[in-house]
Amino acid sequence: MHYNSFFCKWVYHMLHDSVEWRNELGSCINNAKSGQCKNNKCNSDCGCFLQWV
Repeated sequence: MHYNSFFCKWVYHMLHDSVEWRNELGSCINNAKSGQCKNNKCNSDCGCFLQWV
């Protein structure tokens, strides 16, 4: 595989994965902002996600 093909594929998958994670964690992020998070799990998961992005 040529470098350009590899790079384009990598960028595509990285962006696609970040959108999926954002959608999966969307309710968690909203719960953390509204204070409805149980056991502080949302805050740690969301904080980890936001630091990554």
